[in-house]
Amino acid sequence: MKNPFKIGVATLALLPFLSIHSNAQTTKKTESYRSSIGADGGIPVGPLKDNFDWNPGVSKQGDFPMIKDQLFATGNGVIIIFFVKNTIAGLNDLHVIPLKGGLKYFLIEYIYIQGETVVSFIANKNNLGLSKSVVFCLFATSSGFA
Repeated sequence: MKNPFKIGVATLALLPFLSIHSNAQTTKKTESYRSSIGADGGIPVGPLKDNFDWNPGVSKQGDFPMIKDQLFATGNGVIIIFFVKNTIAGLNDLHVIPLKGGLKYFLIEYIYIQGETVVSFIANKNNLGLSKSVVFCLFATSSGFA
């Protein structure tokens, strides 16, 4: 029997690839707000690798300009599900919601570096027998092409 939650996450992860946007002109315009949706995924490491398999997720990010086309304040919300390994009875999937905020700086027109502070919450803490939902705080860096 298929888990409707897993099917929903897989559908949301594939959604960005199903829509295509094209423009006939390539005029440069200044944006007041940038929004993006992304598919996330990974393989657990450390203590999580013993109990969980892979972890798909979906993210939504907003970029707010601070300096025209160069420096942006970012806000990002993600939902990630760590699927429990089939060999472990009685353990539930782990649902984590990281919330991130930081800065994105464009070195040149399309190349950027980004730094964000992250706070993660466990969404299904009661199913896991946990009393607190805040998991950890950390600093994440990235670079990319936009």
